[in-house]
Amino acid sequence: MKRPLWNKTAEGNWYSLQSCDLSQIDAVGVYMIWHGGAPSQYVKVDHGHIGECLKRDRDDEAVLFHSAFGHLWFTWASAPSIHEREEHVRYLRSRYVPLIGDRRLEALPLTVRQAGQ
Repeated sequence: MKRPLWNKTAEGNWYSLQSCDLSQIDAVGVYMIWHGGAPSQYVKVDHGHIGECLKRDRDDEAVLFHSAFGHLWFTWASAPSIHEREEHVRYLRSRYVPLIGDRRLEALPLTVRQAGQ
């Protein structure tokens, strides 16, 4: 199974949760939200229809709470199958231990890589 690539803006930056036009993201996969505080921390790792999920997260008080510690950023990686997405999320949650955990996952962990690796 091919490991997905993390998406960045055309300028090579991470996406801002507060200001990104989420209607332009039409992908299914895994995503990560973090705050840029000192130190930065992963806030949430999840999967689904990326644009729709991030729209809900942008309005979620539990996610927004963490913006007090630093700007909220996100990235995503395409992963079409539910099994593949769950494997990636399980791996990422175990490695980065996000502050917010959602759904219980049944799949085994699978690593992902950053674009350019």
